[in-house]
Amino acid sequence: MQSENFIEGTKGKTSIVVPVYADWNSLSKCIDSLILFAGDENVYLINDNGPEADSLEEKIKNKIKDKLNFKYYRNEQNLGFIKTCNRAVFELDNTANDILLLNSDTEVTEGFLEELRSVLYLNEKHAACCPRSNNASLLSIPLFFKGDRSAIADESFELFSKLKTMLPKFSIIPTGVGFCMLIKRSIINNFGLFDEIYGKGYNEENDFCMRINEYGFTTVMANHAFVYHHESKSFGKSQRESLDKTNYKILKNRYPYYSSIVDQYFKHEIHVADNFSALFSSKLHNKSKILFCVPHLNKSVNGTVNYALNLLENFYNLFSHKFEIHVLTLPQLSEIYGLGKKYPDVVFPDTVQDKYDLAIMPSQIFNFHLLNLINKVALRMVITFQDIIATRCNYIVHKDFFSKNVFELSLKHSDGIIFISETTKSDTEAFFGTPYNFVLPTNKIIYHGTKNKSDQSAEVKNNAGESYALIVGNSFKHKAVNETIKVLSELEGFKAVAIGGANKQHGNFITEYKSGTLSEEKFKSLYKNCNYIIYPSFYEGFGLPLIEALQERKNIFINDTSVNRELSNGLLKEYKQYLHFFSDFKHLKELLSARPDPKWDSGDFKFRTWNDVAQETGEFLEQILNTPIQIEKLNKRWKELTSLAIMLESPVTNSSAKKKRLKKIKSKIKRFFSKLV
Repeated sequence: MQSENFIEGTKGKTSIVVPVYADWNSLSKCIDSLILFAGDENVYLINDNGPEADSLEEKIKNKIKDKLNFKYYRNEQNLGFIKTCNRAVFELDNTANDILLLNSDTEVTEGFLEELRSVLYLNEKHAACCPRSNNASLLSIPLFFKGDRSAIADESFELFSKLKTMLPKFSIIPTGVGFCMLIKRSIINNFGLFDEIYGKGYNEENDFCMRINEYGFTTVMANHAFVYHHESKSFGKSQRESLDKTNYKILKNRYPYYSSIVDQYFKHEIHVADNFSALFSSKLHNKSKILFCVPHLNKSVNGTVNYALNLLENFYNLFSHKFEIHVLTLPQLSEIYGLGKKYPDVVFPDTVQDKYDLAIMPSQIFNFHLLNLINKVALRMVITFQDIIATRCNYIVHKDFFSKNVFELSLKHSDGIIFISETTKSDTEAFFGTPYNFVLPTNKIIYHGTKNKSDQSAEVKNNAGESYALIVGNSFKHKAVNETIKVLSELEGFKAVAIGGANKQHGNFITEYKSGTLSEEKFKSLYKNCNYIIYPSFYEGFGLPLIEALQERKNIFINDTSVNRELSNGLLKEYKQYLHFFSDFKHLKELLSARPDPKWDSGDFKFRTWNDVAQETGEFLEQILNTPIQIEKLNKRWKELTSLAIMLESPVTNSSAKKKRLKKIKSKIKRFFSKLV
């Protein structure tokens, strides 16, 4: 419970101190705004005897001549900003009032002082309070903006009015900004004001905030108060930079941790509405920005790579006129797949700086750092779930137990999910939804596609091919390549080529190639020249080899699984006669023993293209973009993922003490996820 004296403090008065040096235009706006919105508070206008002192004196006196609460003083000589502030507080103002330090190039708005005072006295430890502004470092709205802030003052205030409903009443900040700072008189009485070692100014307010913080007092930001800050005219740019550089050395020497706590604030402590503030203004950004994320690609081509690259190419061709599309990848992948040459805006995880309306990941997310990166740079996230085999198979899970939690977090915090089949959706719901009573976010089934092949007939003259079967898979156990090779080895004289886990010869008739080592040309020739294809996988989200086989007009032997039945009864219904299901390997052996006829008599294979996939994906993204942001849901995502990131980024070495620390961190993470469940 707060003391009576503390409560009484909320009823106090404020003395407003405005040091004046030059630039009547901005000063005139400042005085006019104070006349309108400062009520009967004492306002001290102190002329610092600069180059325009005489002219300013006449104009100031003229403007305030009938304003009894406005007081004018002139320094006998130029003292500089810091000494002028100290003189006003300790010599000119003989009241016990709190002090509002205000630059002469500001313009206050209605209710600003009442809100500052309200926030300042919410807690005994609140020592200094600053408002939001169009141009004031960490107080700025929008917080991240690359353009000229002086040119967007009106847009900034309009955005502030919108953000007020999203932002809390106040935020704790590592330091204040001296352009407008309300300080309790009791703090000044105990700890002084500005240290005059900082000369003409710059970093003196940072020093003050650091000093009082060592005694447990906090600087706060009033999110519902706004003061315009027009470009400073007192010093030229070069002089400002010189003063800042010199004084920063003093600050760092006194408080070596200063830059670290400011960095941590921007990295982990800003409010989510501030982080994405520019995206909430239609005037500051009128074209939605999409981040297409492909940092997960293998260096060798597989189904996931094919899906991602084909979708990206077609999506970019269809929607680059409507969206500003950036591609997130790794430098080596950009080089391997020529992404930097193909797309004008390619960014890397350690260099991405923009904020995006939406990030799309054409695969599930395995890595927490990627999930947290998307959390930091994208207002909305859409994730594609190809399958969840990595969470079902323990021989995969044990390599990174945390990946299962990343799956769950990405499901929980996504704004939209793309499933590549009904089977993947139902499997995901069964695995994550049923045990944890989890409800999926907005989602859509978007099947895979294939490239146009208008000249297919000319390419394939003999669809029967050579007398070998092609086994399609890779090194993963669920692909069942080894089991299939064993079955075929029992068939006398049965010739086969397998794409599996090793480069190996099995007897005289079966050759195995390691997946990912074949050139694209060799890979295509194996499809084209085989007699028929065997796709024995027990687990797939979709199964591109089915499409690739039919595209080459080949019969295909497939495991009797849910996804294969889904495709057979749906997208591939017209070609069902070429899909041969087997229930187990004994059944497969029986089917192949009969040396089935590989004939094809249905003409060219017609199937949906990657252009169709991209069109459906774009329409789904537009649906997500048009859905109003739920700030509570967004804030929950932001806080949960940021908290995890802080724990995971704690420095750990192999020393005994650090190992204990790591154990504690893992324990915290475990408890964190227990709470989620």
